[in-house]
Amino acid sequence: MYYTKDPSDNAYVLPGVVDPDLADRLAAPPDQIIVWGEAECRWVIRHCSYLDGAVQLLVLPSYDDPQVIHILHPLATKGYALAEYCASRGIDRRQVLAMGDSLNDFSLLSFAGTGIAMGHSDPRLHLVADVVLQKGETVADALEAWVFQPRQG
Repeated sequence: MYYTKDPSDNAYVLPGVVDPDLADRLAAPPDQIIVWGEAECRWVIRHCSYLDGAVQLLVLPSYDDPQVIHILHPLATKGYALAEYCASRGIDRRQVLAMGDSLNDFSLLSFAGTGIAMGHSDPRLHLVADVVLQKGETVADALEAWVFQPRQG
């Protein structure tokens, strides 16, 4: 299955639908490869382990119960992108607040001066979060508490 980030190409996300421009699109390297299905994910885990650092395998929800795998370049992380952005703007990481709810946010929360995990997030994300919201709390609640509320001191 071929996936594109261009919303106008949604018709080509379906299995069995052939994108007439697929050959041209595949000439450029992919941003990521996504694999769905437990059997397919287990095959990728078994056959890609030899790559050892050449790619990043983000297995969701876990290696014990693989349902989706994102295959990425090792540096294609939200944390790396945020670090590059901050460096280009002269922003100290201690000034950065980031929020996330999935394992692909692990590096993002690790980099940020304040990392906030949503209450419904994977418990493994809580390991790197400075703050874990309660279930039902929203991004707006976090912004109100951490950005808009005056600090004491």
